[in-house]
Amino acid sequence: MMIPTAIALMLATQETRTPTISIPADGQKHKIVYMGDTFKITWTGNQIIVDRMEKLLRNNTTPAIRLLMKEVAREATGCDLKDEYYAFYNFQLEATLVCPNDKGAGA
Repeated sequence: MMIPTAIALMLATQETRTPTISIPADGQKHKIVYMGDTFKITWTGNQIIVDRMEKLLRNNTTPAIRLLMKEVAREATGCDLKDEYYAFYNFQLEATLVCPNDKGAGA
């Protein structure tokens, strides 16, 4: 009986994601605090840039930090990421958004 419950939960999580962080897609930088870290987010059309503010004496290149930046982008937009690029020279995540509401977004 546990398998149908697990499948139902899995299907429920695949529904349209609603953003938990509210920022406009106006192309300007917006500063947010998420899970104790401060980020600057720039969202223009189907492009997003996530910049982690705490850079001095902090390791910004670990996989955990990159995953956190991806999570911030997903939570802020409610969209999935495509064509992700992590710029090591400035420690920013740049990605194309694929939103379920926008037909052809990212194309």
